[in-house]
Amino acid sequence: FDISSAQAFEEVALALQPRLNNIYLGTSPRLQIANTTYVFSASEFPGFIVIPAHAELSFLPNPPAHLIFYAHKPTGTAGETPLSDFRAVWDDMSEDLKRAFTAGNSTIRNVRMYYSQERGSLNPFVTKTWQQMFNTTDKAAATAKAETEGFNAHFTADDLIVLENRSPVTRTHPITGRETWHNHLQVFHPLSIAAEYAVNAERTGSLWSRLLSVAARSFVQLISTLFGEESIGQYSQFGNGSMVPNDVMRDIRALIWKHTVVYPYVRGDVVMIDNFRLAHGRQPYQDSEGRLIYVSWSLD
Repeated sequence: FDISSAQAFEEVALALQPRLNNIYLGTSPRLQIANTTYVFSASEFPGFIVIPAHAELSFLPNPPAHLIFYAHKPTGTAGETPLSDFRAVWDDMSEDLKRAFTAGNSTIRNVRMYYSQERGSLNPFVTKTWQQMFNTTDKAAATAKAETEGFNAHFTADDLIVLENRSPVTRTHPITGRETWHNHLQVFHPLSIAAEYAVNAERTGSLWSRLLSVAARSFVQLISTLFGEESIGQYSQFGNGSMVPNDVMRDIRALIWKHTVVYPYVRGDVVMIDNFRLAHGRQPYQDSEGRLIYVSWSLD
């Protein structure tokens, strides 16, 4: 598209999907772009952070139907947004693997923690403040908003808000009626970040990604040993509260990457995603390259 500003992208996005939303209850820190109503930075995570494939806000009762990206300033061959066909993932999944999620574990239990802006956090898995999340500094108001969205919420003695909910393993596409793998397990599982760095290292030959994979795995193992897996800032489990085995996650990750395409952005690219079929992620890049990818999402 021949567009060169967030404001112009917003016009395109509204033409593609008139029902946009600007309330965001996801994990990635995002900034609303000046002089727009519905345009945000795709993520304010540092460039070295890898983001596994996920359907946007799949842990909410009513995730958005569409997601629209705009490449304002891409970074060549790094920082791509991989697109994964989650319908194909479910279709290709073995019956044994499906049964692991349907035999008494037909939901995913998600736990997320957000710190207070007054205290901060040294835990890299606690990704932003609850004040940012709920746009309030009042604990009671934050708790009420969380419960309105279907989360069980409570504050800890350290001023962390803990959000817990259960979401489906799969969802039925609202138009086609096809079943689709649709959850955040591959993002929130404790060892997912380490595994995604390992995949990036294999794809790109990056020694830095290989080192980050080792560091992330070591950090999770240390925290789990000292304080238990539930001390990690975010995690997903089977709906019955048991951890999903690492070999199950390995098979799921292999299926996701089997059905993933990765293309570099070109300036001006606009990518509209069917959020009930396609998942997206982010590959690492160097912050010095000044990558600017913007995003809008639909109301429902």
